[in-house]
Amino acid sequence: MSQVLRQYPCKPRWRDVLLGAGFFGACTATFVHLAATNEGGVVINGIIRLSPLWAKVFFWTLAGLSFAFVLGSALMAYMRLTARVRIAITADGMLFPTGRWGSGKECHVPFARIVAVKRLDYKGMSYLYVYADGLRYTVQGFMLPRKGDLEEIIALVRTKVGEGCELPTTPSTPPASP
Repeated sequence: MSQVLRQYPCKPRWRDVLLGAGFFGACTATFVHLAATNEGGVVINGIIRLSPLWAKVFFWTLAGLSFAFVLGSALMAYMRLTARVRIAITADGMLFPTGRWGSGKECHVPFARIVAVKRLDYKGMSYLYVYADGLRYTVQGFMLPRKGDLEEIIALVRTKVGEGCELPTTPSTPPASP
């Protein structure tokens, strides 16, 4: 494996972590308050009527689910602070994270083995799929530090891979993820 030419950390953005924690924290507080103070039943969309007991169960369930998302945001913050996850471009290939998220393990994929590169834009999020050795490696644009990083990675990969071979726009059969 050769020297790393360019690397891109793959971490959740602080904005997403804090917005998730704030929103679901407020939801948790609201549902706990409703569960603790609700003395009447609840009517959902004019169709479902819940007795006072089932209304409390309903609100406590929503509070628990909201709190689970707060814990998820805390986990994302922890991973952001401690995990070393990156996409790297070397002179002869790419490094992709493997194993458990944040484990620091990386897989080297030589440019010579890349058979296809595909970009997918879906609901405002962009992904890059790199196909090599029957596997699909994914770069998630929303995990990169800047919006332009995904385009930079695409240009670098297509330049390096395009030097030696022609790329189909999509592979003939979608391979499994690693």
